[in-house]
Amino acid sequence: MANIFFALGAQTLIQLILVTIVSSKLNAYSAQKMLDLRLFYNALDIKQYFSELGEAGRQMYFYSALLDLIYPFAYTATFVLLLAYLGKFAFRLSRYFPFVILIPFFLFLTDYLENAVVITLLKTYPDAGLFSHLAGYITLLKYGLLVSTMIALSITGLLALKKGMR
Repeated sequence: MANIFFALGAQTLIQLILVTIVSSKLNAYSAQKMLDLRLFYNALDIKQYFSELGEAGRQMYFYSALLDLIYPFAYTATFVLLLAYLGKFAFRLSRYFPFVILIPFFLFLTDYLENAVVITLLKTYPDAGLFSHLAGYITLLKYGLLVSTMIALSITGLLALKKGMR
């Protein structure tokens, strides 16, 4: 149980740093949201945003994208630990549980892919190529997996409560 609270604390701290500090600093260059905080965007949105950021803003975004490589570890650990803890009550020895616990790992991989694409876009700007057409879909997939993880956590938690968490 202590591991869950440690992972949750690390996740919250990193999220606060990324969203409040980095995002507010980038707002000095552009009023638009960072790409990974949007649900979807296209190649034109990327070009416009990166243009508004200018060289200094893109440099800052690059370093924040590198910092964002830590965040998926924190939230994946939190989600997996919570699912494992609740799942032992909710599913007992169910054969379906291993599939449920994989959802946060897919989220992790998608977030890493998104970060790699954003870093590549920043480094190759203005010549983004194919990545600029794929990036928005990767982010959309990331949010779909995040919602799926939250649904899995909610259902697992409700089942654990229903079964009395004994």
